[in-house]
Amino acid sequence: MSRVLDAECRSNVVKQNGVEVPSAQILSEGNGQSSGVLLIDGSKAVYLTSSAQDLKETLERIIEALQSVSSALSSLDGAGYYRDPGPSPSPPLASGAISSLNSAISGLEEFKEVLK
Repeated sequence: MSRVLDAECRSNVVKQNGVEVPSAQILSEGNGQSSGVLLIDGSKAVYLTSSAQDLKETLERIIEALQSVSSALSSLDGAGYYRDPGPSPSPPLASGAISSLNSAISGLEEFKEVLK
């Protein structure tokens, strides 16, 4: 009889409800901490990670990096570093790039929220 159970993996050690499952074959790198499912069929055990949480964490890091770049560009643009030299002040030159970055950030945040 096959069973599917919630499990966790950390440093190549699979645990189900806090109990190690040394016979579990890990179908991922198994290096970091992850949660997933443990498939048990007789004496065979296979651990599958849920990539949704890993993807959410990766998206959060990307969003933070893009926000930092957007903030830095806004600061430089507002200070006049990206303006055309000339007799009259010109509008900020990086505003289009900043707007594109902010749109990308919004899209990634929406995508992150719909992951299950």
